[in-house]
Amino acid sequence: MPITFGGIVFSSIRALLPRGADPIQERTKHCRYRQALMLSQRHSLDYDEVHAILNVLKRIPCELHNGGMEVTNFTTFLKQIFELKHIPDAISEAAYESSVARQRPLDIDKFFVLYRNVVSVARSHVSREWRQDASATD
Repeated sequence: MPITFGGIVFSSIRALLPRGADPIQERTKHCRYRQALMLSQRHSLDYDEVHAILNVLKRIPCELHNGGMEVTNFTTFLKQIFELKHIPDAISEAAYESSVARQRPLDIDKFFVLYRNVVSVARSHVSREWRQDASATD
């Protein structure tokens, strides 16, 4: 079935894609873009931040029979997205439980609520430390 794009008739969708591009991969990229855009708007987060988190998440294995992930994989996921070398066990286990990653595949909406809360607490903590440092130098 011919496709018309910009007044030009193409014999197939492959003609619209870059040379050697796989149509399935291109569709997957588009779906990830739309998911990141939707999640960033829903949770009032930056698109690039959400997209980066989704890319990290897709590389983390979900090895439980119900599609969930082990606590060690979840901790690895947290370390990668927060760019930390160590996360205290109590914090990673609390985040693991609240995201219900053990019972089923990660509930991405619950995770982004948790993420947004953690980021806002961290920002306020850094801001408070910065204000204390600034007042100490005066």
